[in-house]
Amino acid sequence: GTGNVDIYRVSRVGGHPERVTIAPGQDGFPSWSPDGHHLAYIRFADEATNIWAIPSSGGLAVQLTREGLNQAICWAPDSDHMAYASVPGESGEKPGLWLTSISRPGDARLILEKNNGNYPEAWSRDGNEILVWNNEGKNWAAYAYTLDGRRLFKVADEEPGESFVKFTEKGKKYADRIYMG
Repeated sequence: GTGNVDIYRVSRVGGHPERVTIAPGQDGFPSWSPDGHHLAYIRFADEATNIWAIPSSGGLAVQLTREGLNQAICWAPDSDHMAYASVPGESGEKPGLWLTSISRPGDARLILEKNNGNYPEAWSRDGNEILVWNNEGKNWAAYAYTLDGRRLFKVADEEPGESFVKFTEKGKKYADRIYMG
């Protein structure tokens, strides 16, 4: 009845849920860092949607994004950096694909301006490329980008009329990194 929604965690074997977030607002879409040391999540509060991270062992949450409409958390293999999408809003960051880090959240940087949707899906295993969904009219396609925003090549296309993607020859090496359905 308060409008407050928090994140809880529970052991895989069951037990009593432990509350992770406590601040006012609606917290959701939790995402564990690859090393399991942090939990990033999206908080909607004060008419803004921002990404926060909290140590998985407990502690203070850190706001990783500025005021705006931020979404689509995508952790890098180093468990410090992440890519996220910022969508148009009345205030906040420029729309597009951004990079930030837990160790230096104030150094967030725009790598792709919003033009046809830029939603991060995954990182390459070595952390040198980001796999990003772009809207191409009626369909979506995934591309590999460098960390400075240079488009390398198409990874996969959405199959017209289907719920699956088809990988390009170069993109097949990422078949385990992209959700195909």
